[in-house]
Amino acid sequence: MRSELQQRIDQLSREIRHYPTPIARCDEQLSALIEERSRLLDELKQPSGCTPQAVWANDGGAYRDARFAAYKQSKHQQGS
Repeated sequence: MRSELQQRIDQLSREIRHYPTPIARCDEQLSALIEERSRLLDELKQPSGCTPQAVWANDGGAYRDARFAAYKQSKHQQGS
């Protein structure tokens, strides 16, 4: 969910950056893009509901740690 939010924010930022000039003060389309990006940025700042431990586990932290430990063990055994 957060990555989709970030992707949409990035897309809106690109659209805003490349918006055709000159820009009229009453340009509703540009205002809508800026407002949507602002709303999504606020949403992204909200706590995700997941603890740091849950985010770490969901991102494969335990798997990476186990692989790293196995790697270190094999290097230790090779050195002996």
